[in-house]
Amino acid sequence: MKKNIWLTLLYLQTVALYAQPSTEMWTINDESQLSINGTSNVNVFECSYDQNFDKSRISLVDSSGVILFRQNLILFEVKSFNCNNTRITSDLRKTLKEPSYPLLKMNLVKLYQTEKECTLELLLTIAGEKKSKHIHLKSCNISENKINLEGNYKMNLSDFGLVPPTALWGMVKVNDEITIDFSFYLENK
Repeated sequence: MKKNIWLTLLYLQTVALYAQPSTEMWTINDESQLSINGTSNVNVFECSYDQNFDKSRISLVDSSGVILFRQNLILFEVKSFNCNNTRITSDLRKTLKEPSYPLLKMNLVKLYQTEKECTLELLLTIAGEKKSKHIHLKSCNISENKINLEGNYKMNLSDFGLVPPTALWGMVKVNDEITIDFSFYLENK
């Protein structure tokens, strides 16, 4: 009887070991893009991230239609956003509190994939404030060695405790709502 119990436990332990989803290491390649887009009462603006993406490796676990990200922090230097207008770039940096918070942080959490759509769950940290976001992606292509994620999401600066900038004694006002557009291209290396 004891022998049967030990054999059963050994079998269950072996099954549990092999049933664990595998963890793979991925990197974000240089084709990836991120921009912050917004409007004011007189203009529109786009501020693109001009640096290469952080080459830190992202670990992920594929588990029955859900990809779980581990070691998942992507860092963006606030000073590396360029709005193609010195004044707007300066205002963006001040609004994001660049001297005190030089990094915008994005933690990829989960990627849910169904036949019709993909949803990305992430944690976004701006100026020390962290918010969870669920984003329905515009495009989601997953293959053995590449994952392409494209999407955008609207958010309010005030959600992160930020005040939209004004100019000319308040006559020009940036709207609270901005859109973050991204295209992330991950490679399994």
